[in-house]
Amino acid sequence: MKNINKIYYKDIKNLLLGNQIDPVSNFTDNDYFLSINSLNKSTNNDLTFFSNISQMDNLSTTKAKGCLIQRKYINSLPKK
Repeated sequence: MKNINKIYYKDIKNLLLGNQIDPVSNFTDNDYFLSINSLNKSTNNDLTFFSNISQMDNLSTTKAKGCLIQRKYINSLPKK
């Protein structure tokens, strides 16, 4: 999936905070993503998400720039 507009981390963070979700991230407010994609189709400019334990293999190999994930799975992300 390709998105014409940049998706800024600041906007994602504010959306999460507005829903009482406290994001933990190394991104700055000016960091951005070019699209949202699945774990296995993500590129280094994409945001992805992890919500199903059956996708653990894809989580450990994703190329995504960022991932929405529960803290308990954070150590399963690829090291960058």
